[in-house]
Amino acid sequence: MPVNREFPKDHTTLTEDHWRQWVLFHHRKRTELTNERKFIAWVRLSLAVVTLGFIVKRLELFLMSRGGVGWQESIPNAALWIPPFFYITGAIIMIFATLEFFRDRRRIRTGDTNTSVLLDTLIVLLLLAIVSVAVLLSVPNQ
Repeated sequence: MPVNREFPKDHTTLTEDHWRQWVLFHHRKRTELTNERKFIAWVRLSLAVVTLGFIVKRLELFLMSRGGVGWQESIPNAALWIPPFFYITGAIIMIFATLEFFRDRRRIRTGDTNTSVLLDTLIVLLLLAIVSVAVLLSVPNQ
């Protein structure tokens, strides 16, 4: 049912149907704005993960410049693939967030009430991967 955006100027002539349309219209707009805020939060997370990769890479370069010849013994072998891991993880988060944003937008516009747990699953997997990386870094070089 299309939403009528034209309301009578005199509030005494508003019917219950006008109010219902007005409430539904504003509820949909609030939901669309919430979806956009959620997408922006995922973009921020993605940028933070990529930035963490750059920080690890800079730390590696710093240790290389400070350590001279034997700098590689102070860095575990796992540290060499950690920056690309964070870059790829950030890109994956961005791709899934974009897909989820458009999927939610389509659900809002069609009135579908089904939800998705795609991003929640992604976050759990990301946390498991970060814990795995931390464990690998804590193991001494052999």
